[in-house]
Amino acid sequence: MRTKIVHHDPKANTVRIAAQHAQVFSRFPDMALKARKKLPGIKFRLHPANLSDCVSMFLRKDASMLLCYESELAEPLEFGANVLRGSWGRDYLIPVVGGSMRFAVKDGGDIPADSPSVVYPDNSYFGQVLRKKERLFGTAGFSTNPICETAFSTGIREMLLKGLGVAWLPFSMVHNELQSGDVISLENRLGKEPMDVAIYADRNNPTALSLFDIWGSAPK
Repeated sequence: MRTKIVHHDPKANTVRIAAQHAQVFSRFPDMALKARKKLPGIKFRLHPANLSDCVSMFLRKDASMLLCYESELAEPLEFGANVLRGSWGRDYLIPVVGGSMRFAVKDGGDIPADSPSVVYPDNSYFGQVLRKKERLFGTAGFSTNPICETAFSTGIREMLLKGLGVAWLPFSMVHNELQSGDVISLENRLGKEPMDVAIYADRNNPTALSLFDIWGSAPK
């Protein structure tokens, strides 16, 4: 593997990365900056999609890298010996409210159980995680008043900021808004779900190996 990296010029290629929508928004910009400090000419082709579609692209070799969340509550990803796995640290799914819904939060972080919510489909990755732990406001089955169901977390973030309902989002997608007060966390009452940020790379792709050498051992 090291020999392939030494004799390969990644600046001459574009690496294709299949990534969950949330990762493109929250994690990839920092990863790209770190990569370009060491490989100034590197270029990227991102394929944002739901996890199942990302895995399919990776297996078909339409992408040489996969960037995704992993949770102990969801089905593990299993690849062969030609695939390397690395970590870009840890994130958390947290329940949050924004917009005018912030004023519905009571002292102590309580919110009425019949509050509107923006939820994930049961068969989405985040939906699987939240449904297994029976998290309130996470999926339609555990919400009294779900007004929208979607697996598109970036869209959920925008609806959250407009005050359309309670939503569960990765902390990395809303940490700036939490600091500014535009979004309020309900995790003290409703809990949170830890998730690892995983990076997979095709051993047979020299450009992917070069990036994995930069990304695959990020501190947790």
